[in-house]
Amino acid sequence: MSNNTNFKQNGAEFLRRTTGTPIGAPSNQVVYIVSTAPDADPVIYPFGVPVLAGNDLDIAKLDTTDAGTGFLIHAVNKIKEFADCRVYVIRVEEGADTAATMQNIIGKVDSGTGQKTGIAALANAKEKPTIIFAPGYSHEIGVAQTLVAMGKKLLAIPVLNVLSGTVAEVTAAGDALGNEDTGMYHALVAVGNVSFTGSFGKVTMPADIVAAALYASLEVYENPGHRGVAIESVDHEYEYSFTNPGTEGNLLNKHGLCYFASTSAGGFSLIGNRNLTGRFISDVGLQLEIHRKVSASLELNHGRRLTPTFINQRLLIINNWLESLNNSEIVAPKARCYLHEKKNSASAMTQGRWYIVVEYDGYPVNENPVIELFENDALAAAALDI
Repeated sequence: MSNNTNFKQNGAEFLRRTTGTPIGAPSNQVVYIVSTAPDADPVIYPFGVPVLAGNDLDIAKLDTTDAGTGFLIHAVNKIKEFADCRVYVIRVEEGADTAATMQNIIGKVDSGTGQKTGIAALANAKEKPTIIFAPGYSHEIGVAQTLVAMGKKLLAIPVLNVLSGTVAEVTAAGDALGNEDTGMYHALVAVGNVSFTGSFGKVTMPADIVAAALYASLEVYENPGHRGVAIESVDHEYEYSFTNPGTEGNLLNKHGLCYFASTSAGGFSLIGNRNLTGRFISDVGLQLEIHRKVSASLELNHGRRLTPTFINQRLLIINNWLESLNNSEIVAPKARCYLHEKKNSASAMTQGRWYIVVEYDGYPVNENPVIELFENDALAAAALDI
């Protein structure tokens, strides 16, 4: 009897076709810090290599002399004080002078070994950052613009510092940093230096250390403005008022700069809700998170056949995720993902190119409540009519 080549199985067969991997909850903050630690253990923290500062022992090895030199140890300690998040450091060698150190912070690609250093080494980050900063050096415009360019590439918010001075000097420094095209719409900018007490006693540090630590303690889509911080003083007190728009601090905020001031809540808070281009920091964080998540979801299925089923599954996964954000009040209702109504064509899809739209809106920030006081004489007259 010949073998029947058409026969496969005498019985049922089950095939499972999944709809794809769900996108999942919003990301936790991941912080990368580029700065100096001259007394760090060189084996654990080699120059130019992103290293996770995980447990307390690893963090202590950022300063083997307990002298508190450099900025990395103070930045990591402050973030760990504020936030429960992963912190990576990229150690930079101090140069012969300030200019040389600044150049080391900016970094480069070694022509001989191909190793990247400084901010350039952020491109080698294994885990994608949500916050990047270079404490002690980001007040220099070259460092600030390099950080912002890297933040634009990595979809991370750069935290910058502007030195304190007169309001005119500070706002001019902020305005000089750049505009929308340079990626400055990503940046959170904190003014001046602050003092706080930690394991090295009372120290004075750039304000971006505390601003980054505060933001790291929040969800990526939340706003850091008017939240309390554990500091003792600032190097320059800018006038703050909750009800008077003519203050120095209000002018700083108008230029997209954040500063620390004492408030009626007690202690100091970060004052400011916007970045240099006027966008709410929370809106930028939400935009970057949607960008990261949707991109990662599509990348998982890159190279698959572009069938109607595949397209509908991708849209369904993203729409389910947007619905979960809506249920958590992270995005406003009716957020949706759909095929672009005009840009898709048979010829484009034949080449593997297709267009989808993610339509969403974040909730605004409680920035400017307006209270109207209406004096009504009839109320007193009615009360006296006895």
